[in-house]
Amino acid sequence: MSAPMPDEEAATTRTSAVVTANDAEQRVAAPPRDTMRNRDAEGDGSTSGSIAGAKAAAPTPQREARAGAREASSGGSVAPGRTCRAAAKRLASLAGGMRPPEVWENQRPSLREIWHYAAYGQWTGQGTAGRILGITYAVVIAIPSLTLGYYALWVLERPARLVAALVLATLVALTPPGQFSLGLLLDLVRWLVT
Repeated sequence: MSAPMPDEEAATTRTSAVVTANDAEQRVAAPPRDTMRNRDAEGDGSTSGSIAGAKAAAPTPQREARAGAREASSGGSVAPGRTCRAAAKRLASLAGGMRPPEVWENQRPSLREIWHYAAYGQWTGQGTAGRILGITYAVVIAIPSLTLGYYALWVLERPARLVAALVLATLVALTPPGQFSLGLLLDLVRWLVT
């Protein structure tokens, strides 16, 4: 009788439920024929009915040892995949900080929280140039503009407050100091626009 064909060997291997060995750790269950077809349909490169597909499905101690040796012999260099993942993670965290606030459900931070973030936040070390710039930005730009904005929002929250603020602004504008202040404000707006 002639030597068995590779397909016949694969059929024999698939029909046996377990390949026995002396060591209990080396027992490997042969995958049924249907999973081999499913693996082929998924496009992992294995072919239906091949022994190579059945052997590739189970990790062996030799393969693990070779993989460990390859990693150890790499000389400590960082794989390009790890570098790309780390860069993508940093970009994702930066992009997360650029997302607009959820004003429907969450309240905006108080002025004290803005100051605390600038002075003591973990975004930079204490006494660094970044910390000094952050505190300067908070004192010169963020806190004054947020103060005006928060009061404007407070006025706009209720129609009665808005009417009272408009009446008060009109009465102040009719007085000499109010006219002078309004003239200065209009000059400032013209200077900023032009």
